[in-house]
Amino acid sequence: MRGFVKPIGDLKMDVNEIQQYLPKGAVVREGEYRKVMPQLLAEGFTPVTPAWVMDARNKQPELFDTWIDTGLGVSGNEKTVTFHPTLLQTVNPKTKLSAGGFFVPKDYSGSYGTFDRAEIGPLDCELTEKEALEHQGWLFLAEGDTDRHAKNVEKSFKVGKDRFGYDRMMGFHVAKDGNVRALVFDRTNGRAYAVGNGYMGGNFARLVGVRSGVAPEGREQVSTGSNGSLEALLKECNLKDVAELRRAAAYFNHNREMLK
Repeated sequence: MRGFVKPIGDLKMDVNEIQQYLPKGAVVREGEYRKVMPQLLAEGFTPVTPAWVMDARNKQPELFDTWIDTGLGVSGNEKTVTFHPTLLQTVNPKTKLSAGGFFVPKDYSGSYGTFDRAEIGPLDCELTEKEALEHQGWLFLAEGDTDRHAKNVEKSFKVGKDRFGYDRMMGFHVAKDGNVRALVFDRTNGRAYAVGNGYMGGNFARLVGVRSGVAPEGREQVSTGSNGSLEALLKECNLKDVAELRRAAAYFNHNREMLK
């Protein structure tokens, strides 16, 4: 049984109230990202992906009332946008900030999903529902799952229109200074932006973590291989876990022409 449930119209949701809407096995930690991330990892949790947030919000619309920091890093320059799936798991209180973000180490090889800014879709502006549906950045965050992406756009705009009268939302914001920042899902009264240009030194990160295999109720974590064994599929593809499998699927979806 849940405790006190704050009505969805009240936007002043605190961490305890967020927790009651999260799936079983998920936790939220609030504070400065550099401090919260190592705390979360030490407790045995993994930071959630954008796709996980989409599933959670699609299942539990109360989560549109809070921003959620993910473990996915994003960086950009004048020409490109690049995503970093695990880099932010290395930050700690001693990690130095640069213009509000973090340096990408020269020897870091874990980046994936590099887009031309001119091709990913409109950036740093509010989108129409049609523009959001066509946006390659949002589709990438959905790990190439068009159904997940469409549901996220539909529900985001429904909440935004019904409660705030918004007809333009879901801006996709990425800095141009080359530094990496966490991808943050903004709350709906903030037009449900994907925020990749925020300041990483503040005490307002809301980082959600999950145990391995925890998915929002009502959606399978991942489909299994032809023999019905997820373990066999991971071993066959030389992948360590489900998260890595999803990243590989998203990479293939974005680069399928090059990989033919």
